[in-house]
Amino acid sequence: MITKDAIRRTLASTLQTRPEEILAIEACNLEGRNLTYRLTLREPSNPIFLKFQGGPQPSMSVADEADVLEALEDSAGFVPRLLCHGRAIPDGSHFLITEELQGVSLHHVMGTMDGSSRKRIFQDMAFWLRDFQNQTRVHDLCEAKAQRRIGTHAKDFNPTKAAGEFFAVHKENLTDRLNSALQRVLDNAGQEDWAGCTDKIVHGSLTTYNVLVTSPRSAGINRRLAGIIDFEATRLGNIMFDVAGFAFDCLLSPLASSAKEWLETCAAVFGIQRIKVQVPAFLTFFYLTRLNASSSPAKASTPPEEALISLLC
Repeated sequence: MITKDAIRRTLASTLQTRPEEILAIEACNLEGRNLTYRLTLREPSNPIFLKFQGGPQPSMSVADEADVLEALEDSAGFVPRLLCHGRAIPDGSHFLITEELQGVSLHHVMGTMDGSSRKRIFQDMAFWLRDFQNQTRVHDLCEAKAQRRIGTHAKDFNPTKAAGEFFAVHKENLTDRLNSALQRVLDNAGQEDWAGCTDKIVHGSLTTYNVLVTSPRSAGINRRLAGIIDFEATRLGNIMFDVAGFAFDCLLSPLASSAKEWLETCAAVFGIQRIKVQVPAFLTFFYLTRLNASSSPAKASTPPEEALISLLC
C-alpha cells in the first residue's frame, strides 16, 4: 500500500517538491496493474503521473518502462516524457514520474467517435508502430534483457503451439463454425515461417486503454492520436503481437467492428500476408487463453463469436 506520505517523501527526494506544493493526489490505477497516481503541483503547472511497482511482475516492470522511456526521449512521438525514476521511500519499490499527455483513453470514446477520426487515429497508430519497432536504442536495451523474458513475453514466442494445446482442451465445447475457423487458422499458421519475425520491438500492452486521443470541444469530432502509454511490457518479439492484441481489444470494446478497420489499416502498412496468417494465429491464442483462464472474469471477457470468426476467415 502506497501512502500519501510515501508519495510526498518520494517527490521531495527526486523533484525537491515541498509538501505544500502538492495540490492534489489522485489514484488512477487499473485493477491488477501497477499503482499510478495523477499529481497536481504548483510547478510544473501541468499534472504529472507517478507510477509505483505494484508487486513482483518481471514481465511488467516499472523499472523497465523507465529505461524504455529514457531510450525513447527525442526519438519517438506520442510518448510521455520521463522526468525521473528510482526507488521510492520508504519501501524501496521502483517508481517513475512522467509528464501527463493531454488526452482521453480511446476505450472511453470509441463508440461515439466519427469514422473519419477513427480512421485517421488508426493510421497514425500503425505508422507509429512501424517506426517504433525499429528504434535502435530501445532494441539494444531489450536485447540485453531478452534472456529473462519467458512465455508469451519471450523473444521467439510462437502462438501456434500454445494455441494448439488450448484448442485440444476446449474444442469439444465450441460450436462447429468456431471449431472450423480455429482449426483452419492453426493449419495455416503451422506452415508459416515465424523465425524471421521475432527481432522487432513490441509494445506488449497495446490496448484501447493505453491509446490516448485528443479531447475536442465537439465530442467525437476531429479527434487525433494524442499518445501511447504503458511501456512496462516492451520487449523484442513479433510486431503482429501488438497488431493482433489491439484488434482483440477492439472486439471487446463497444465498437467491435473497429477491429476490422484496424486490421485493414495495418495491412497497408505491414503487408497483407502477415495480417492474413500471423494475426489470426495470435487472435486464436488470445481467445483460447481467455477460455483456459481459471478466473471467471477472464472467461467472461471473450469477444462475440461471430465478430471473432469474421477476423479469422
